[in-house]
Amino acid sequence: MNQPTYSLAEALAEATDIVREEHAMTMQRTPFEATDTHDAIGYVITMIDRHGEILDYFATGLRASDGAGYVDDQGGDPNVTLCLSHRHIEVALGHLRDVFDHLTAAQNNLGHLGRTEKD
Repeated sequence: MNQPTYSLAEALAEATDIVREEHAMTMQRTPFEATDTHDAIGYVITMIDRHGEILDYFATGLRASDGAGYVDDQGGDPNVTLCLSHRHIEVALGHLRDVFDHLTAAQNNLGHLGRTEKD
């Protein structure tokens, strides 16, 4: 089976473009109903979960990285630069978990809504 090989960076770039294009088209439509929002939030939650996995992968790689062989163009110690980058990713992961939790709560709330019959 000959499947094209993409790097993670290429796959992320492609996914970003797809989401950007769909978002632009969605903004031209009427607003989402609560039930549509419930479903869409579910997909966003899944994306956030996957982004967390990717960021964790990046953080693990940086934690294992050695600054030897790198040069910081600002004159800093490459090991410090790696460490600072790792810390920023760890902080971003914490915020991502918060977003995940808030969106999960919003989706759970929306899941309790039902439509009333119009007379």
